[in-house]
Amino acid sequence: ESPQKTKVQLFAEVGNRGDNFQDTVLDDDASTIISMGSVPFDGTYHPQGSLTDFNGETPNGRWNLKVTDTSEGYDGTLYRAGEQAPWGTAIGTQLLLRNPLVQSGGGNGGAINLEATHGDISVGNIRSLSEAANGGRIDLNANKDIITGLINSSSVQRNGGAIDLVAGGNITTQDLYSYSWSSSGNSENGGVIDLDAGSNITIQSLYSYSYSSLGKSGDGGAINLDADGNITTQSLSSRSYSPSGSGNGGAINLDAGGNITTQSLNSRSYSWEGNSGNGGAIDLDAGGNITTQELYSYSYSSLDNSGNGGAISLDAGGNITTPSLNAYSFSPSGNSGNGGAISLDAGGNITT
Repeated sequence: ESPQKTKVQLFAEVGNRGDNFQDTVLDDDASTIISMGSVPFDGTYHPQGSLTDFNGETPNGRWNLKVTDTSEGYDGTLYRAGEQAPWGTAIGTQLLLRNPLVQSGGGNGGAINLEATHGDISVGNIRSLSEAANGGRIDLNANKDIITGLINSSSVQRNGGAIDLVAGGNITTQDLYSYSWSSSGNSENGGVIDLDAGSNITIQSLYSYSYSSLGKSGDGGAINLDADGNITTQSLSSRSYSPSGSGNGGAINLDAGGNITTQSLNSRSYSWEGNSGNGGAIDLDAGGNITTQELYSYSYSSLDNSGNGGAISLDAGGNITTPSLNAYSFSPSGNSGNGGAISLDAGGNITT
């Protein structure tokens, strides 16, 4: 609660049965919503509420942090900055308050189109997000290389905007966000992310998921990466998640003339109380090696019916190395659908 009595819910019911918030940083520009994080949350996360609710207020005065224990039989300690915590000297939970640079408060995010017909595109952060309507479409087209900071065309409760990058040379970016999320009502669909490079694609994480804390979620947006050279990414998430009913996970398709190296790929559909949709298909095709972390295209509902797991297909001219493939359908209380087909084809070795 701010000195002007504005209240924002930072998070609720996160972390499952894990312990601790370790010097957590909450930032509206963070790539991961805290609901999708994991303990001890020792990084930067997007809060469930929006810190932009504090925009225009003076920071001077008394700020109040309210912590509520909703589960019997547990207790905890709130450490002040500078006190000794189990992990060392506590820095304290921090809120990064900032005025967004490009954002639509009530309407759609505006379309952004950059084209370099004879050269490179090299820009910082690009934002065309919306708090109440659809995220704006973002198109970058360069004859040579594309180099960007983060790109954000996400939406609160409506559709994420599409992101389309085409380069004759390399594509190098930070995180890309075209997700749809809501902390109170339904979310709609994540936006499609398409990257096409004549050489290599090197990116951080891509998020085109649909997430709702209390309502129903829509479909995750498809993620398509196509490079004549190598594809190197961090995590890709096109999943659909809601406690009350989820949509379909978005398909993830990576096609490289060289190697594919990724962290986890997540196109699952997950619901707690309602029906879950289908997991999105995951398709990786490389002329060289494929190296991944966990792949998730399953459908899960805890209390209702689950849909079908999405197919997982990996095809490499060289080796395939992947620790875990998950394409199942599971419901402990309702009907479950079909598991997705899993196909691995390598010119070299397969290690899983």
